[in-house]
Amino acid sequence: MNRAEWYLRVVVALAGLGALAFPGCSGAPAPTASAEARAGAAAVQPATSVDQTAESPGFPSPEVSFDTFEIRIGAGDLIGIEVFGLPELSREVRVAPDGTISMPLVGSFAVKTLTIDEAARQIERMFVERQLVNEPEVSVSIIDSTGSGVTVQGAVKSPGVYQLTGPTTLLEILVDAGGLAGGKSGAQKIIVLQKTAGGEQVRMEIDAEQLIDRGDLSLNVALRPGDIVLVPEAKSYLVYVSGAVRGPGPVTFLSTDGITVLQAITAAGGPTERANLGKVQVIRRLPDDTEVRFFVNVKKIRKGKIEDFALERNDTVVVGEWFF
Repeated sequence: MNRAEWYLRVVVALAGLGALAFPGCSGAPAPTASAEARAGAAAVQPATSVDQTAESPGFPSPEVSFDTFEIRIGAGDLIGIEVFGLPELSREVRVAPDGTISMPLVGSFAVKTLTIDEAARQIERMFVERQLVNEPEVSVSIIDSTGSGVTVQGAVKSPGVYQLTGPTTLLEILVDAGGLAGGKSGAQKIIVLQKTAGGEQVRMEIDAEQLIDRGDLSLNVALRPGDIVLVPEAKSYLVYVSGAVRGPGPVTFLSTDGITVLQAITAAGGPTERANLGKVQVIRRLPDDTEVRFFVNVKKIRKGKIEDFALERNDTVVVGEWFF
């Protein structure tokens, strides 16, 4: 293999890795629903008049981006100042409540809201202005911060506040928190709460199984100081299955897993020979104590023609019978 061939292979390999790590950058068009899938939505209809047109609030697509990532110094932070070649000028100092720090031969100056790079450049300028060092090289780090942490709560092994010292992703903060409780992602949703520059809170729901088990890095969002990561605790809920099934009664499911009509019927022992699977009823009681009924074509679900119908806790599934 000559040098040109070797170089070409390296370029192709790196391009492939880039497509894996950032699938959204490939330029491929997003998949669209098939006509059959769109038509299948009509197979599940409420029997009573219920507003089905209201759209659920949209969540921003999680994307990893460090372009605007900046950790800024705040009051109360403990920062480390290192002056290359001059250890007598290096030190650790706590930022005062008014946002200033004090250094020998330099005096007090404000560092609050500066990034660590901005603070380092400012100290270098002050050394030069006071003719202390001709060409200073200064680095600043945040050793302990009161405002650059990410709060991790819920079903993780070590919930708490974790300080950010640089660009950090959701996976990295979950590793710091010891991973998900139980060691498995299952079908859990991880909720990330972030604030925009305007102070508005944004909520993102991340599919933990897709991120952790399947390695979908497009869900590995970049975290910012002040973010909150919530991993909901799994809770047991009930749905009820009655009618033409072999084991009618309550069916238990975990909140993190969810349950569908087909899964509930299967958990209840499966349908009997006389079960009418073309028109299974789902009875749901709304918060205002009104009742709504949905008709679900389980035959089409079993054949893969339409998607399964997701149940909510305390729903009742009624499997009717054929009458000859």
